Amino acid sequence: MKKVAQYIFSIGLTLLFGYLALAGIEFSALWQIVHEVTAQSVVFIVAITLVRIGLRTWRWQMMMRSFAGHIGYVVTYLAVAICYAANVVVPRSGDILRAVLLGWSDRAAVGPLLGSVAAERVFDVLLLGLLAGSVFTLLAPQHTSVYPQLAWSIGLVIVVGGLLLLLMSLFAAGRFALVVRLVGRISPRLGALVEPHMAAIAQGMDSLRRPRQYAAIAGVSLLLHLSYAGLIYVGYWGMGLTVAYDLGLEAALLTMVVSAVSFFVPTPAGIGPFHFFFKEALTTFYAVPPTEALACATVVHATYNLTYLVAGGLAALAVQGRRWWQDRSTA
Repeated sequence: MKKVAQYIFSIGLTLLFGYLALAGIEFSALWQIVHEVTAQSVVFIVAITLVRIGLRTWRWQMMMRSFAGHIGYVVTYLAVAICYAANVVVPRSGDILRAVLLGWSDRAAVGPLLGSVAAERVFDVLLLGLLAGSVFTLLAPQHTSVYPQLAWSIGLVIVVGGLLLLLMSLFAAGRFALVVRLVGRISPRLGALVEPHMAAIAQGMDSLRRPRQYAAIAGVSLLLHLSYAGLIYVGYWGMGLTVAYDLGLEAALLTMVVSAVSFFVPTPAGIGPFHFFFKEALTTFYAVPPTEALACATVVHATYNLTYLVAGGLAALAVQGRRWWQDRSTA
């Protein structure tokens, strides 16, 4: 019942932000502009999306090298592709799914895999906050007065991300005994049951104990975010906005930061919030007409999410076939 309520809430948010995004938009004009996108730009968006799956795969392998170094790149890529596809359908479901899937397909412990996924997400939040702060203070200082509350929001994201990184580093260093002790006071039996799972998750956060790995992980994370900005820029180019409104990489970075707010709103594939924040970024900061801004958001969003679905579907077939072959070989 709780899951049903969460899904209904998610659909409600989708409808709310969809209404806000479509307010004052004529469907016929929107559809006409969407049809003007060039085929080359769609191909480039698909290619960048597949590269982004590869970058996330590369980073995840870095973070689980100490406990799952035997798992190959291709297998991990398939799991990440399925993760992206799952997130399109059910918000937040992909991260747990890829850990469970990789554990199932390669007979690896799920606990450490979940720990590495949690560490990944902390890096994402922290780097996004730092990147947002850099964009608004260095690349577009003339726009900071539009949303003065952004400075507080970005600062809060950085502080929260930094605290989470610190806490998870301590957790990875074996400082989870306090959690086990507190649970044990409530129920000694439950404490004994929880302890091995806490140890397994801490093992998955092992990369946080190695500051020298931070630079490599942060570098790949930065490439991951910049590739998203590149994807947006290709959308501008394919819709003719780079010429008509002089939108460059700065605009793509700014749009990326603003539209990233949609990732924190639990809706399927970010439908609604992504379109609203993308449109608001272009109309507010660059005076792009709402219909053209929303058309660009629609093309970019639809292209990369369809790519996720197709890639994830093919990956699921590949994983199933691989497991079937393994079972047959060992029978």
